[in-house]
Amino acid sequence: MRELCDKVICSVPFANLIRSFTTLTMDGVNRREIRRFRPGLDYTVAHYGILTKDPRLDVVLTFVDEASMDESSWADGECGGFEAYLLADEEEDGPAEVYRQAQDDESGVLNISAAFNAISIVLRDEGLMRFVKYVASSAPGSRWDVSVECVPQDDSDDEEE
Repeated sequence: MRELCDKVICSVPFANLIRSFTTLTMDGVNRREIRRFRPGLDYTVAHYGILTKDPRLDVVLTFVDEASMDESSWADGECGGFEAYLLADEEEDGPAEVYRQAQDDESGVLNISAAFNAISIVLRDEGLMRFVKYVASSAPGSRWDVSVECVPQDDSDDEEE
């Protein structure tokens, strides 16, 4: 997985591919992680310390075990393991301990289910938190991913012209 990250995901040709998908040019990679989320054990936490003052482009290549995979288990979100994006509550100063979404809520929540050999590309604006939901012990297997946070080039110069 490290070789995949170093030689593919963080390569110039891959950056060019992302630019062709998004029309964004990257200033560089801010953070990269190779992660495994095991059933009944792992997750990440949404907290105010992860908020950025500038936009970030999240590129996440996800893998789940295709052989033991029940496609609907991951897709419906019942076993967790999905990447979630939600707006930070501007009135709160503490951690976002509870993930909740009302049916009529306009909070800008985006959930991306774990899938075999899938890539997600999300432009995360200021004030957006991201986390991986706890993988339930009933999940059909582990979720692995290569997560790269890129810094898009500021295009404010183009707007002024």
